[in-house]
Amino acid sequence: MRLGRRQLLQASLGATQLALLSKFGVMPGAARAASSGFAPTRLLTINMGGGWHAPHAFFPRQALPAVPAPTTHDGEPVYFDSGALQNLDGSGTSMNGGYEKLVIPKLWNQSALDAGQKDPRNGTSPHGYAWQKHQLWTHASVVHGVDQMTAAHAAGPISALCGVASSEWRSPAIHAWVASALYSRFANSRALPVVHISGPDPASLSLRGEVAAMAIREVGDVATLLSDRSDQAWLDLRARTEKDQLNFDGSSNGRYATTPVEDRILQRLRKRRGLVNSGTASYLETLHRSYEGVSKVLARDLVDIVERTKGSEYTPVASWADGGGRYSTTAGSTHDDALLQNGLELALRLFKADLVTAISIGTFGPFNYSFDLGHSQGHLPQFAMVRATMDVVGRFLGEMKATPTSGGRNLLDETIVMLVSDFSRTWPKSGTCDHATFTSVPVIGGGIAPNRMMGGFDMSDVTAINPAGLPVDIVENGVAVQRAPRSGDVLHSVMSVMGVTGFRIPGGSGEITGLTRG
Repeated sequence: MRLGRRQLLQASLGATQLALLSKFGVMPGAARAASSGFAPTRLLTINMGGGWHAPHAFFPRQALPAVPAPTTHDGEPVYFDSGALQNLDGSGTSMNGGYEKLVIPKLWNQSALDAGQKDPRNGTSPHGYAWQKHQLWTHASVVHGVDQMTAAHAAGPISALCGVASSEWRSPAIHAWVASALYSRFANSRALPVVHISGPDPASLSLRGEVAAMAIREVGDVATLLSDRSDQAWLDLRARTEKDQLNFDGSSNGRYATTPVEDRILQRLRKRRGLVNSGTASYLETLHRSYEGVSKVLARDLVDIVERTKGSEYTPVASWADGGGRYSTTAGSTHDDALLQNGLELALRLFKADLVTAISIGTFGPFNYSFDLGHSQGHLPQFAMVRATMDVVGRFLGEMKATPTSGGRNLLDETIVMLVSDFSRTWPKSGTCDHATFTSVPVIGGGIAPNRMMGGFDMSDVTAINPAGLPVDIVENGVAVQRAPRSGDVLHSVMSVMGVTGFRIPGGSGEITGLTRG
């Protein structure tokens, strides 16, 4: 029988396992990682779906004239004056060198929360207090005035994650670049280089097939996709025997357990090596490596690893979390007991089990509030929902910071977290809450220069629909320039601090001066 791709798939794996092999057949990309010095090796992106106005949470003081007078919405404080703007670290209005520190509108009751009591305001959560409670300024900075180059819902998240504004992926997502660069280093431990839990599905395009995103929504998906527990697919095919294994060229590949079916397929691939031309041989070698990887994944029983790994365990449930859930919150009269609960807990378990390099999560606000509802509801609920969601993210980051790893570091030291959205919103005094292309991107984790806000917005006309970002210092192709930052520049900076080189963002990109410790 002719050995074809379809026969190979059908002969060796059950239907539920095909996702593992959907990645092969693409030549590895050129991205690589620096080999010396400590750098974060994990990436998490959280996409706030629908288009947020991030300055509601972290505010550049120079934009204060564009904010209306303080008011309330559904019992929730909305907007603020200069007296409410305080440095997150409690240092008043002091600067961090030439940069503003993280500035937050402080709209909570400090003494009550510090005493472990709930904020006495009627039915609200202290939106932002988690960032202060866990001292997240030690790991976080914000880039304001980032040009997403689009105000479209389809193109915005793609721009935020690959640097190219398009309704289709025209460049690999940052997840794929990072996972590809680190693949060789973690090939034997991180069986799931890129995981897509929710939100934008990061594309790998021309990069190595192993970094295509694996869709995992819950722990049960790990059993379905990455285990041979299913009788429907694996009945009578599970018997594994540890033995000496061979590479495609016949050289030694160590010892690991395989099934008779896997042995048969790998053997037949090796036999065809000298019977085909070089192009076909290269393809068969890629296929051989893919089967090796599948065998190792199934033999490790990742389900057991994930099930045994705890999620949140080092920080208590916040006393100010309405409803008592770890990620519950209230915004006005809207109450949600499990905002982001499943996605964040799964991400924690996968990271702590050291099975994954990059994860993509998407979220809306409490009760699935879409940040796109600004069209009809305006900035008042948007203000409350952004801050409610940011407090939940702050609790999660606090858990990461409290999770010890090795060498005296913690999980947040070893991870970069990016908070992005489709685009920004027009400013309140513009008279609308529509789409605007210039946004803000908080970046949190190891290697990030802490407690800085860089950039800003041109507020020469406070009623402007789409105020442009202010110029920042950027090093592009070795040349120092000043211009408004673009989404590609944020991605470039993050990959640089992670030691990733050899990537290319169409249209050009550079490293934002001051965002990274290097």
